[in-house]
Amino acid sequence: MKNNWGQAVKRARRTLGADMDYLLRAEEFSVAFKYALSEDEPNMTMLSQLAKITPTYPDAEKAFEALKNCHHYRSRILQIARGKKSSEALAPELLIYPSPVTPQQISTWTSGEFFHGLICTDMHLFTNEFYALAIDAFTSDSSITGRPRFNLLGVKDSWIDEQSCATRAILVDFERLRLIETDLPQPQKLDSAQFISLGRNEIEVHQALSERLDCIQVNPFKYSWPADDKISSYNLWKSRSIPIPDTLPITKINRAAISFVEQHEESILKPNFATGGQGATFLRSEIDLHRVWANNSVDVEWILQARKDTVLFKKSDKDHPQTLVIRLNVGGQKSSILKVESIYAQIGRDRWSPASTGHDSRIISKQDLEGTTGYIKTNRWCPLELDELFWSQTHTIAEQAASIYQGLFLSGIDLIIDVDAAGRPKCIVLEANARPGGLCRSQCITDGKPKISSELWKTLYDSICVQQKD
Repeated sequence: MKNNWGQAVKRARRTLGADMDYLLRAEEFSVAFKYALSEDEPNMTMLSQLAKITPTYPDAEKAFEALKNCHHYRSRILQIARGKKSSEALAPELLIYPSPVTPQQISTWTSGEFFHGLICTDMHLFTNEFYALAIDAFTSDSSITGRPRFNLLGVKDSWIDEQSCATRAILVDFERLRLIETDLPQPQKLDSAQFISLGRNEIEVHQALSERLDCIQVNPFKYSWPADDKISSYNLWKSRSIPIPDTLPITKINRAAISFVEQHEESILKPNFATGGQGATFLRSEIDLHRVWANNSVDVEWILQARKDTVLFKKSDKDHPQTLVIRLNVGGQKSSILKVESIYAQIGRDRWSPASTGHDSRIISKQDLEGTTGYIKTNRWCPLELDELFWSQTHTIAEQAASIYQGLFLSGIDLIIDVDAAGRPKCIVLEANARPGGLCRSQCITDGKPKISSELWKTLYDSICVQQKD
């Protein structure tokens, strides 16, 4: 570990933009600790070995003292080291302060009018999502007023006290382009909250957090619930002539379920209430239906759906086709102002694996789709261009799909692509997401630059102002 330490300090200096003889400040040591541990599989034994290194100046002493004696600090260092090992960093370095900062320091990082909490339970990859939203809010506010209106706080659920105030938070130091994690000098009341990175049981966790917090929310559970209910969404979309796959709710394997599978060349079985593609399985026969059903819980609602993702992703002639799902983020609370502003695509491992986070899919950009989409006809790959007319129609359908929900500030609409009788691509609505993730990968639909939703921040600001007037 002592051998790794020197290299870790050098890496920390380099990523922080400091000279090679620069003495790290107390909060900057968290970066060096992370690099020292991430050279191997981070564990408590390695952390204890690291804590035995003798510090050589006061700021180092503060950091190593926290590493030895502060359980929470040790835990967070281990978490960020493991995160560094397992994921791509899409945010600046996170500096974990070993001791609380002053109110004056907090004020330099929070010059906006309102405090918006991004609430999580799973901190893995959280800073990527947090930073993307913070930049999006800053950019949107600056374009309107020339100054920030929102102070974004990254808040783990355990950092919220009984009065629904944040006691600890992650903030952005825009001047030095760093992320700051620190205990707050005094609990901070949240003007609004948003729920991201809620873990595997996100629907249940969302409900508990939404009921716990007394502030404007993006999106409150009572308004998110209809989007979580796939069957209800499909019924509403169908009544409004929004294109969806043929769908059959089932509670058991009966004649109707078997007939549905027989009528469609391929279909998919998935739980009604599930996120991230959990439990979703492609079927090609009645035998597949029985096999999958036997391995799943019968205590939940299930959906059979015709497979209509005809258009696939294929990077080159040497590669195999992969499943493809388009995610469009729709911002705005009222149907009259709903607006698609950002996009990304997900591709599955192969043609037989759903393109979703629960199936190890990969996120790519809209630009990556150029020259890579097509469909299989009589065992032959047929390239298919997604032209501007297709994208215009797709944006309209996504906004129509989002319009069935009331009270959502931001929704992620997932679409698949089929081919019509004339050989043109057409989109089909697959699902809606009331807690859209992958925001760190979202790009503007027009210029491909990082973006989420200006309409989200405009609508949220107006809502807070109205509430405060009332």
